[in-house]
Amino acid sequence: MDARSRILFVDDEPQILRSLRRGLRRYDRWDLRFADGAEQALEELRSGGVDVLISDVTMPGTDGVELLTVAREVCPDAMRILMSGTTEGRLIMRAVPVAHRFLDKPVGIRDLARIIEDALTLRELLADPNIRTVVGKVSALPSLPRTFADLTRVLDDPNHNLDQVVRVVERDPGVSARVLHIVNSAFFGTARRIASVEDAVRHIGTGLLRDLVLVAGVLRLVEDGDLPANVSMRVEVAHAIEVASGARAIADEPHKLAAFTAGLLHDAGMLLFAAELPDLWAPMVDRARAEGVPLHEVERQQLGVTHAELGGYLFGIWGLPGDIVTAVVDHHTALERSHDGVDASLAVHLADRLSGLGREEPPPSEDMLAAFGVADRVAAWRREVDAAGEP
Repeated sequence: MDARSRILFVDDEPQILRSLRRGLRRYDRWDLRFADGAEQALEELRSGGVDVLISDVTMPGTDGVELLTVAREVCPDAMRILMSGTTEGRLIMRAVPVAHRFLDKPVGIRDLARIIEDALTLRELLADPNIRTVVGKVSALPSLPRTFADLTRVLDDPNHNLDQVVRVVERDPGVSARVLHIVNSAFFGTARRIASVEDAVRHIGTGLLRDLVLVAGVLRLVEDGDLPANVSMRVEVAHAIEVASGARAIADEPHKLAAFTAGLLHDAGMLLFAAELPDLWAPMVDRARAEGVPLHEVERQQLGVTHAELGGYLFGIWGLPGDIVTAVVDHHTALERSHDGVDASLAVHLADRLSGLGREEPPPSEDMLAAFGVADRVAAWRREVDAAGEP
C-alpha cells in the first residue's frame, strides 16, 4: 500500500493540469492525483480519500466551492484549498465556510509545494485522525450570539467610527478568527500577513465585515445551550480578553499585535473540544478541577492532544501568521523552549497564568517576572485593568 501523502488537484483546463504534473514531477514523496472536474475528483475522494485537495473555482457543472462543500462531508480531515483569479465578494462569502486556504492564480510551483508541505506538517501536529476529522468539519469558532446584533447597531449609527467597530470584533474570539482568516487570504491582496483585528477591518471594510459576521451567525456551530454545563461562553470570552490585553502589555514592542491576537484566540481549541466532543471533554474538566491538575495534562492523557494543539492546528490550516499559531500551541508550554526577548508565545503564557479567570496553573512569581524583565509592564497593566474595571 502506498503510504505517501495523497494530493489531489482539480482543474477543468488541461494545460493547467499538464503544467502542474510537469512542475511537481520531482516531488515523488507525494502521491499526486489530477482530476479534470468535480465528478472525477469525487471518485478519487470516495475511493481512498486525500490529504490535501486543491481545486480551481470556476469549472462547468459543479464548481470548486460546491466540490469543497461535498468534500467536507466525504473526506472531512482533508485540507481544502481553493484557487481563483477573482476577488468577487459573493464568491468569497460562499467559499468561507468550506475552504481552509485561498490561493490567487497563478501560483508558482515552489510556493505551491511550500503550501502543501505546511499543510502536511500541520496534520502531523495531531496524530489522532478522529480529532483531525473534528477540525475538518469546523467552519466557525463558537461566538457570543450578541456579536452580530452589537455590530449591526454600531454600523447603523451614521456617526460610528473604526474604533467602535474594532472593539466589537475584538470582544468575540470567533469573529476575530474569521476576520483574520479572510483578510490573510489572497482575495484581499495583502502583501504581508495581517496580525491585528484593526488592520484586518481596514482591509475588509465595514460592508463586507457585516456580511462576514452574518455568515458566522448563520453557520454558528455552537450556542451557549450546546456547551457542557461546566463551560460558560461568557467566562471564556472574558478570559480571552483579559489574556489578550495582558499579553499586549507584556510583549516587546515588535510582538505586541501578535501577542494580543494570540491571547484573544489562545483557548479556541478548548471551545472546539467542548462543542464537538462534549461527552468526552466535560468529564475531563471535572477531573482536572477535582484533582487540582492542569486541564491540558488531562487532555494529553486521555486524548493524546491538548486544546492548545487543536487551536494551533486550526489556525495553521487557515494560514494565520506563524507567530500567532506558535503562541496558541505554546501557551501552556512556552517555558520549555528559549525565547528571543518577550515574544508573543512567552507573553501569552505569562498573561494566561496572570489572568484572574485562569483555571490551570499558578501565577508566575515576582522573581520570574523580574527575570524576564516584565515586572514593571505587568504592574502597569494591572493598574490599567483596575482603573478600567475590566480587561
